[in-house]
Amino acid sequence: MKDLLIDSNGDIVISDNDVLMTDRISDIVQSVRMILQTREGEFYFDENSGMNHENLFVKQPNFDYIKQDITVAIVEQEERISSVDSVLFDFDKDNRKLYVSLKMTGIDGPVSVEEVTLNA
Repeated sequence: MKDLLIDSNGDIVISDNDVLMTDRISDIVQSVRMILQTREGEFYFDENSGMNHENLFVKQPNFDYIKQDITVAIVEQEERISSVDSVLFDFDKDNRKLYVSLKMTGIDGPVSVEEVTLNA
């Protein structure tokens, strides 16, 4: 599948007056990033898209619950991913940022997402 390339600010990437596109693995990675960074219910046209962020907004986050939220969101919304095999966290408590790295199994092979930043 192909999609528009989106940068880290959520903007469409344009180079030399051409809209850049993603494909294959980079498209899956972009899709997973968008799922995790969108709060469930936030997108007007599809309120089921995104991830439940309730477990991020507590004083002492339970990373097992957050891992479960991440896994459910990805497997239910990205049909090209068959399983989430590894979820690693790096929590910056002072800046309330949670950095997530993922290893997943896609229908065409392994997929890795190096780092997704979630505001906690």
